[in-house]
Amino acid sequence: MLENKFGEHGEGLGVKVTPEDLAAQAQAAIPDEGEERPEPISPSAAAEPDPPKSERDEYARRAVLTSILGLMIPPVAGYALYLYMNATFGEGEISRTGQLNRSIALVLALAGLAWLPFYFTFLLDM
Repeated sequence: MLENKFGEHGEGLGVKVTPEDLAAQAQAAIPDEGEERPEPISPSAAAEPDPPKSERDEYARRAVLTSILGLMIPPVAGYALYLYMNATFGEGEISRTGQLNRSIALVLALAGLAWLPFYFTFLLDM
């Protein structure tokens, strides 16, 4: 029904506004009282990709996700501990986010391993 009234691609909605027009209009707008005007973002700065993650950062990310699973399935916590060791002793640099992920992974993996005896007792009693 809306396609019949406005057209398949919105031709009946009125004047087509380009993103460049909207950006120019936003830059020209007067800021509200007490609000600072933000710095304009250059197109080259907005298009800069994130720096590539190191192998150790990737191991730390995987260790966190695996250790969460290890809380539910304790034998998986052993693999999370293996990933933690790779993140700790691997080659290259590790970012601050990677260090945080690595620390969280250790705590969760050890918690998962603490459940391991209870997990096997439960399985043997079934």
